[in-house]
Amino acid sequence: GKVRTVFLGSVNDLLDKMIDLNSPSAVRQHIRDLEHAMEQMTDAIAQQRAVVMGFTQEMRALDARKSTFLSAIDEVIGNEDKTDDYKAEGFMAQVVDLENTLGIKGQGKTAADQAVQGLNTALSSLKKKHNEMMTALKNFEAQDQATKAKENATNALKLGSQAVAGVSGTVSVDSLQRRAQERSNLA
Repeated sequence: GKVRTVFLGSVNDLLDKMIDLNSPSAVRQHIRDLEHAMEQMTDAIAQQRAVVMGFTQEMRALDARKSTFLSAIDEVIGNEDKTDDYKAEGFMAQVVDLENTLGIKGQGKTAADQAVQGLNTALSSLKKKHNEMMTALKNFEAQDQATKAKENATNALKLGSQAVAGVSGTVSVDSLQRRAQERSNLA
């Protein structure tokens, strides 16, 4: 009960945590925190499912014992010998005790089932937030790559402009052809 409440409280704190979506390192750290919380949540769910299974097995065993006593009561009361009918009272007392124990175990199983449901809901919320953060990180990385590509293109244009500005005089196709012919003649 209390551990589950504290655990779910820390999950809610993690889900509500404000982070700087413009900082890739902050987003990556938040993703790691979410992944760690999802691992813990998965472990907690497995533990609670084991508790549910334990209650279920105990209740089956108690129910089987109850059926045995009920059969014994039917046998004692249904036989011809009325001198052993007093045994039915002892068997009935056992049945009442088993029913009380079954009721308590049933409440425990219900609480454990509810804990599993709550933990599953919290895990779903963590997974949703994790997906949102992964998308934000991918978008940030894509935007960063696009910005770098634009910067590279701008730098290339600047270098091209500087190269053209550094050529003295006018450049024409005729002068380029003439230079190519001169180099060809020298070779």
